[in-house]
Amino acid sequence: MYPMKRMDFDPNGERNYKNRGISGYERISWDEALDIVANEIMRVKKTHGPGAIMNGSGSHHLWGILGYWLGIRLRFFNNIGWSPVVHNPDSWEGWYWGAMHHWGHSMRLGAPESYGTVEDCLKECEMVVFWSADPEATSGVYAAFEGTVRRQWLKELGIKMVHIDPFYNHTAALMGGKWFPVRPATGMPLLWQSLMSGLRKTFMIKIMLPSELSDSSSGKTIF
Repeated sequence: MYPMKRMDFDPNGERNYKNRGISGYERISWDEALDIVANEIMRVKKTHGPGAIMNGSGSHHLWGILGYWLGIRLRFFNNIGWSPVVHNPDSWEGWYWGAMHHWGHSMRLGAPESYGTVEDCLKECEMVVFWSADPEATSGVYAAFEGTVRRQWLKELGIKMVHIDPFYNHTAALMGGKWFPVRPATGMPLLWQSLMSGLRKTFMIKIMLPSELSDSSSGKTIF
């Protein structure tokens, strides 16, 4: 990976704005690229004031050095001066307005714990699998304010809980149950095997492996 600059763009002379999207690009060094960025920051601040520099992030964290809300990105822009971009409710808008139809109220009346299909789950399910999920650590606004009491009800009713996670997370430690410490990045193969095992038992069929697909005389059923 390396930086590139529009061929007819001269940061110290003619910038040829009209050719954006038309003219080609040329490769430049990282030192030149950093100089251009630094000089542009100083130029904009001097010409238009510190509030002229705007920056924003997506609705959800990008877990990295630059994307994380509490990472060095904010520290950097706080040092140079900036105006934050307030984005639209692009992820919770449906949840917010749909609440009036699903739960009978909206957050204008506060934010009680959402209910949804909890009653059905407590009555009908025999097991709850927390697959790469740690609700004790990640509940809150993006989990619809889902609370600990639900998992306490599961435990009181004797409903089995299974935790599939490389780490012995907070939910597994608090609620107990069976913990499968899978290796990182092996979740999908485990899911595939679980699905195939369930299909075999439910439909009593033979799932052909890719290596078997060329054997047209095997007589095995493909699902």
